[in-house]
Amino acid sequence: MWRAGPDAKPRGHHQSGFTLLEILVVVGLVAMLSLAVLVVPVWVDDQRQLDSESASLADTLTMLNEQSLFSGRLMALRVTEQGWTPLTYDVGERAFVPAQGNGLQANRLPESLELTWQYDDLPDDNQEERVSLQDAAKQLVSDDPFGGDDQGLLSDDRDPRAGERSDQEEEEEEDPLPQVFFFPSGETTPITFTVRSRQDLDLETRRQMSALGKVRDPDRDEEEEALTAPDEKPDDSLIDDDFLED
Repeated sequence: MWRAGPDAKPRGHHQSGFTLLEILVVVGLVAMLSLAVLVVPVWVDDQRQLDSESASLADTLTMLNEQSLFSGRLMALRVTEQGWTPLTYDVGERAFVPAQGNGLQANRLPESLELTWQYDDLPDDNQEERVSLQDAAKQLVSDDPFGGDDQGLLSDDRDPRAGERSDQEEEEEEDPLPQVFFFPSGETTPITFTVRSRQDLDLETRRQMSALGKVRDPDRDEEEEALTAPDEKPDDSLIDDDFLED
């Protein structure tokens, strides 16, 4: 039997560990993941945001039109580049006030989006006699609705201290009219809204409202019309002349 000599080393299990390079790589990966979770913001798809805000705007326009029809009150929408505010005309206050209830509320767009709008006035040959809805709304809230004298709802003669007001006080109290109106008769301001990304100007969605309050997506409608458009007319030259004579 073989025996270990006095100079023989004791046998033991071979142990292997991580090298310094492997430890540094693991520590670096953990640090990068922690930095991504704590510092890097959560990126949201701009297209998803555009679709969500455009749908919210379309719902607001539809609800304002319906509420104006059902309540018989003048409704409006004040828009800015940052969002919109639904309004209703308060006869007692003689001013437009924020609309309450029925799902109507002010909306502010995310910082990455902006809102633009363009009026879609119908062409009219007689522009001098044409009265826009904005002019009609201004006349409605400023003139006497009962056909009396010229002392309207916004007339200074209704306030005995009107003549004592300074120009600065009048400017502070004057509230500009909103841009979009909804009449109890069903008429609305024809307008097209565009929600656009500030980073990518080519990324945008549109919503269009007709003069009768119908809200639609003009881009989608154009695509559907292009898909459903009839093909080119058949070439009459391929038809036999004898067949046409018969």
